[in-house]
Amino acid sequence: MAAINSARLALRKREAADALAIGLTKLDSLISSGAIHAVRSGKVVLIPRKELEKYLDGLPRTDLSDGPDPLRAKRQGRAKK
Repeated sequence: MAAINSARLALRKREAADALAIGLTKLDSLISSGAIHAVRSGKVVLIPRKELEKYLDGLPRTDLSDGPDPLRAKRQGRAKK
């Protein structure tokens, strides 16, 4: 993953997906659903940094301090099949 310049106001789709640690398909889904708003500058789709922060702030908080990571357990359970 390339380093992302924090001074930039907007990121390209690949950069935004990397910043959120999600894939492009998931990012496209979030944009299509309106969860993340994107803008177009010519042929380039840009996602304002504030949109990424707003999306993250809206996600439910999970307290992992009192036990194992439930997502990790779920992934490990799938891998055993």
